[in-house]
Amino acid sequence: ENNRARNFAQKHGLLQISGGDTHRTEFFGGSGLAFGNRIRTNEELVKALKSREYKLIIKDELVEL
Repeated sequence: ENNRARNFAQKHGLLQISGGDTHRTEFFGGSGLAFGNRIRTNEELVKALKSREYKLIIKDELVEL
C-alpha cells in the first residue's frame, strides 16, 4: 500500500508525507518527516514541504524523496 501511494505521488508530482497512527509506545517515532532545520512556524513548514527539503521516515529508516 505504501509503495502504491509513493508511486502515485511521484508520477503526479505530489508531495509525499509519512505519518503513523501509533497506539503503543514501542512503535512511536517509526514514521514521520525529518527536516534538516528546526521548523518553528507554519510558514517554515510550508516552505520546507514545497521545496522538498525533508526526508520521509518509514519503518524507522530515512527515505529520500
